[in-house]
Amino acid sequence: MKRQHNLLRTTSIALSAIMAAWFLTSPSTSCLAANKLALVVQASDYIKTTVDPLHFTGVKIDDASKMSDVLSSPKYGFTVDVIQDRNATHDKIMAALDKLAGSAQPDDAVVFYFSGHGANSNRQFTLCPIDALPDKDDNDIKEQDIVAWLGRLKARNVTLILDCCFTKLGGRALPVGFKKFIGRANTSLDREHSVMQIPANRAVVLSAAGDNGEAWEIKRKNAFEGLFTVYLALNLNKADDKTTYAQTLDSLKTSFRFYYAGQDVARDSVQTPTMYGSDQLVNRALFSPVAEGPVTTPDTTPPPPPPVVQPAPPGTSTVVGVDSGKITIASGKDANVTPGSVFALFPSGETAFTGTPLATVKVVSVTANQSVAAPADGSDIGTVQKDCRARLIQMGEPPTPAQTAFVLVRLDGPDAFKSQMKQELSQFNFVTIVADNAPAHLVVKQVDSPGPFSLKVLAPDGKTDYVSPVRPNNLFSGKDAASVASDMEPDLVQIYAMRQIYLLANDSPGLKLTLTSSRPQFVEGENGSFTVTADKDCWVYLIDIDPLGGPNLLFPQDAHENNHVEANKPKILDGETRAPFGKDTLIALAVTSQNQADELTNAMFNAFSQTARESGSRAFVSAMRKVQLGDLRTWAITSLDVQTLSKNEAAGKNQ
Repeated sequence: MKRQHNLLRTTSIALSAIMAAWFLTSPSTSCLAANKLALVVQASDYIKTTVDPLHFTGVKIDDASKMSDVLSSPKYGFTVDVIQDRNATHDKIMAALDKLAGSAQPDDAVVFYFSGHGANSNRQFTLCPIDALPDKDDNDIKEQDIVAWLGRLKARNVTLILDCCFTKLGGRALPVGFKKFIGRANTSLDREHSVMQIPANRAVVLSAAGDNGEAWEIKRKNAFEGLFTVYLALNLNKADDKTTYAQTLDSLKTSFRFYYAGQDVARDSVQTPTMYGSDQLVNRALFSPVAEGPVTTPDTTPPPPPPVVQPAPPGTSTVVGVDSGKITIASGKDANVTPGSVFALFPSGETAFTGTPLATVKVVSVTANQSVAAPADGSDIGTVQKDCRARLIQMGEPPTPAQTAFVLVRLDGPDAFKSQMKQELSQFNFVTIVADNAPAHLVVKQVDSPGPFSLKVLAPDGKTDYVSPVRPNNLFSGKDAASVASDMEPDLVQIYAMRQIYLLANDSPGLKLTLTSSRPQFVEGENGSFTVTADKDCWVYLIDIDPLGGPNLLFPQDAHENNHVEANKPKILDGETRAPFGKDTLIALAVTSQNQADELTNAMFNAFSQTARESGSRAFVSAMRKVQLGDLRTWAITSLDVQTLSKNEAAGKNQ
């Protein structure tokens, strides 16, 4: 397994919250913004050699030009000021911010984009220009600098885009490598309140990663680009004038899910884009105006509820051509459309997408940003015209073979052991043997006892025991490689089955599903409390993927437990915090069909059982495939990450 990520960047989540506190959120009643002004900053080639650059020698980084091209396009029409490379110093960035504060008027739209390292020092978060120092924050752009600038800015409509990591460690120190970690004590944050208790209902902040998360650079062609910037640009390009910030974030998460399905990346390195801002702000159209009012901290009187507007759901697009019995739709590979995908077509101007469609069509060919479809199941496309609306209702096949959820295994031992195990494990078509020192989901290591042929299954680090939910130890022993491989098969099939969940993607769900946690972090022995809410009656499954990649079914806990969730009635679930500790990913899956729920329940509980887990896991793979290739309007999926600590780790952090 070859790791596809190349470079790592760091900053902090609290800076986003401080910024977010300075912008209004009430819905727009005015005309389009008088001017659209953007400042795009890229800090990559750091002056101090002890601060890692964000590229390899001789290979450029291309975030600034990509974001500048999107914002300045006719669709968005921003006037963009770009500061990059050796011009991205503290003084020049601050001068550009001051210029923006002096020129922007109340009705103007302002975007501030930053790509580069971040830091935290002396309990405040900072951005790192190219003259940042490795051991002190003298040249950083500090929180108070940003706060002061926002206080001078007259514009009410402001968006901040931060392509940086959000990592917290102790002290201000720079380790070897591409990481710039500068620590701060852990602080909780939700969408409505910043850590300074300044209302966060005055901005939308799009960030590359959540709390304690990481952002990555990837190499594309001859340049490095931020993974977040790549997919944000793609999603901004495909958005229409009704696309909201919330829908953009959902599309971003789907793009990331597809990306990681085909990458061999350690779980603690998976990047999750995040957004901060009030519900009123994030549910308005991208860069759209906000209501008139002073740019000061508002009083605590709740504003009147905004008008109820039904935005177009994610996964919607527009018909751009009708010719010779074929329909061309303005969504392609960039929107995860593949041959076999099915669209329902509606009249021009449709926003609800819930009635009887004019026709349904199946995609026969795809380019980067368009797809060509033919009538599906004898559907009549005679009334379909250019500018009709299209909603994705069924996914096609996975875009590439790389997105098959193979179980990647690395072998550790003498050459004879490796040769025998490779021959035996390769008979499983879902197992791939990777090279020595390559990242893997599992490491299979030869040991001397207890039998003639014995091995241990270890976690990706090659040191930690991998213990499955139903196997109390990780030791396999038999007379030869063939018998041991046969004994391992149920475990491998189970891991393969659970990895199918990562492939699930739904840009056009028929129900809204949310999953929240009572806290972002839990300590060994504590009960984690999680709330699932759906806007339609459904059947819900909650699965925890632990830091070693092991699956645990949290809900339902037995095949007879009722997992039906009523519409708009929150369901509170809990689970005990236990080893292994680190980043846990919780995945909530909801289906609206009881027949489908019955099939999933049977397959899941057999997959987690001692006696039938191999056949159950294979049935689970089949059930997941039916979900993905079925009607997208009948299911939804969402996820969140939480940190888990051992008691010793928690005690050490509190000292």
